[in-house]
Amino acid sequence: MKVKRLTAAILAAAITVSSIAPEALAEISGAGGTSTVNESADPASGGSDKAEESGKTVSASEPGEGESDYTYNALDDGTIEITGYSGSAENIVIPAQIDGKSVTRIGNNAFEKSSAKEIVIPDSVTEIGSQAFSGCGKLTGVSIPNSVTTIRDRAFFDCNSLASITIPDSVTDIELQAFCNCTSLKEVTIPASVTYIGDEAFGYYSDIDGSEIKKVDGFKINYVKNTYGHYYATKNGFSDEDCLLTNELNDGTLEISKYVGNSATYEIPGEIDGKKVIRIGNSAFIDCTELTSVTIPDGVTDIRWRAFYNCVSLKSVTIPKSVTYIDNYAFGYYYDS
Repeated sequence: MKVKRLTAAILAAAITVSSIAPEALAEISGAGGTSTVNESADPASGGSDKAEESGKTVSASEPGEGESDYTYNALDDGTIEITGYSGSAENIVIPAQIDGKSVTRIGNNAFEKSSAKEIVIPDSVTEIGSQAFSGCGKLTGVSIPNSVTTIRDRAFFDCNSLASITIPDSVTDIELQAFCNCTSLKEVTIPASVTYIGDEAFGYYSDIDGSEIKKVDGFKINYVKNTYGHYYATKNGFSDEDCLLTNELNDGTLEISKYVGNSATYEIPGEIDGKKVIRIGNSAFIDCTELTSVTIPDGVTDIRWRAFYNCVSLKSVTIPKSVTYIDNYAFGYYYDS
């Protein structure tokens, strides 16, 4: 793919500069062993309770759950990752501890294609691994505790009976297709704590032969304005409300990190929640193809690499005299496919 520059005549007419000294415009490029566990809430309920030195097997009968079988790894930090489940219980309460050690991770594919209808994840768990519950077609409810920070790619892919999900406000990362093809899920609320959402994480499904991922019509995303949930919703067409994301810098000022919206004209705010905006970050407005005019506020000093890259409709930019640095490809360049 080549990078091309927009017509010089257009660009010259496009940018209104109050006052920038020529020298101020810079161009620089810009673990452990495997074990097996059979564990329950109450060994005295009629099941067996045994421990074998070889293989570290523990068996127990769980009330209302039948016999449950887990395999697990001991992690480097001394906690436990559950790597597999061979039981057939409809209601699973995942143990918070195994061998006296906290269960902190549900491993990749651990419960894949389980026949469970209800699953409770303990509040010791911080991460749900890739495809951990993928293909659990009968799953109607899952309790994610307020300890989980990361939901890996395709963690709940193809859980097509799952009609509701609560994302706790401990979660920061939701990866690629985490809840894709959950065809009964029509709405989700994304907390302000989330700072990353992968492609097709919510509101998408695969067609019959699985060859194409499509957007769910009418899918609803509830979000806090100008958070990553808002960004994901607007970027994917589930909202038409402009979204502006920021990073707070060490001195308490702000950098514009991401913008997405359908507005033709946009005036960047000079202050947000009492904090001054002083920088337009790398690729902050990249691919905003609907944008025709933008006003940068007084007080901004830096416009970083590819800040307005591939904004092919952009014809007017107002830059204040406070700007002292403009990085490579900030304006006037686009993709050549």
